[in-house]
Amino acid sequence: MKYLKYTWTIIVNLITLGFAIAIFDSASSSSETIILSLLVLIYLSIQTGFIVWGHDTQQTNLALDYEFKRIRKIITEEVLKKEEEPDEAEAIKKLEEAQKKFNKKFGQTFINIIFLGIIYLIAIGNLISAL
Repeated sequence: MKYLKYTWTIIVNLITLGFAIAIFDSASSSSETIILSLLVLIYLSIQTGFIVWGHDTQQTNLALDYEFKRIRKIITEEVLKKEEEPDEAEAIKKLEEAQKKFNKKFGQTFINIIFLGIIYLIAIGNLISAL
C-alpha cells in the first residue's frame, strides 16, 4: 500500500508533465510561448504556495498541540495542587506519532516538488527561447 501511494503520485505528476509539454508544443508563435510560459509559472507559484502553506500549517499545529498540553499540565498542577505528575510521556508519544505520520506524507510532497521543479525548468527554458 505504501508503494501504491508513491506510484500514484508519480503517475499523476507524469500526466501533469505530459500536459505541460503538450501545451508548449501547441504554441505556434513566440508570443504564445511567452504567454503560456507565464501562465505555467503562475500555476507553479500557486501549487508551490499551497505545498508550503500546508507544510507550515501542519508543523504549526503539531507545535501548538504540544504547547497546549504543556500549558494544561501547568494549569492542572496549580489549580488542583496535585502532587502526582500528569502523564507527559503519553502526550509526547502522541506528538511523536503525529510527527511520524507527517514525515511519511512528506515523501509524496517531495515527489510533487521534484516534478514541479522539472515543469518550472521547462517553462523557463521555453520563456528564454521565445525571448
